[in-house]
Amino acid sequence: MNMKKIYIILIAACTVFVSCKDDEGPSFYRDLEAGWVQFTSASSTEIGLDDNVAQIEIPLFLQTTTNIDGIDISYDLVSVSGTSPNSVVNGSNVVNIAPGTLEGSLVLTVNNSAVLSEPAVFDVILSGTSRNNVRVGLSDGSKPITHRVSICPSLDASTGAFIGDYILTVPTGAGPFGDQFEDGITVTVSEGAGGAFTRTFQADYLPAIGAGFPVVDINFSFVGGQIIIEDGVGTGLGCSSQIFLGGNSGNILSTPCGDASISLNMLDFQGGSGGCGVGDVAMTILLTKV
Repeated sequence: MNMKKIYIILIAACTVFVSCKDDEGPSFYRDLEAGWVQFTSASSTEIGLDDNVAQIEIPLFLQTTTNIDGIDISYDLVSVSGTSPNSVVNGSNVVNIAPGTLEGSLVLTVNNSAVLSEPAVFDVILSGTSRNNVRVGLSDGSKPITHRVSICPSLDASTGAFIGDYILTVPTGAGPFGDQFEDGITVTVSEGAGGAFTRTFQADYLPAIGAGFPVVDINFSFVGGQIIIEDGVGTGLGCSSQIFLGGNSGNILSTPCGDASISLNMLDFQGGSGGCGVGDVAMTILLTKV
């Protein structure tokens, strides 16, 4: 083989080598910027319009193999049930994580002017990023890209909530003289005498002693986003005087989301009534819609 042919072969080999390195180089550097973005946990967020929450902040975490110069992350709001999320929150559908940081927040502004008659439940789903090699989550699903949000209606806007048949249970268990109310009975909750934001139902107090009597009226109302339970409910039973029931003001309830269940935190033997040597016995009545 003459020198001219050897020279040509060497030039061709160098050309292939450089070409490969040129192709490999950019790919290598792009791989340095590979990674993913995710929600920091798979937990959900629940708020009530009565809570006067102005914004919902959902933490994000960015993992990359090098410090990239900022990234835009797109997301979608997908309704699960109730009112469309676009009616109750405002968002840009894009969030930016600034250069040099690994964490950020996806922020939704709550539209308090929206009147909900039922919870608005929706998913915030990460859908893409502005960098080709930075994905949302991992392909095996181990990194959460979906966050469930529930926005609960104001009690003052839910005039039709908490009406109908409910199963009554007492999670706190028996009182000093047995079951305060029979677990598992069905009670009918209806609008109270005070109007659209009041509720009432009847239940047999101390069933093992009274044997069906007395049946007492439990009344509660929705005031300023809270559930207020009527005090001084006479039971007709007692040791040397009548036992009264009332609300537990030391344990104010937060706004429930929807009307599938409601807990009423109460006091048995309120103020030491009944002359039985006990007073202010805490109990909780749980009503679960049939």
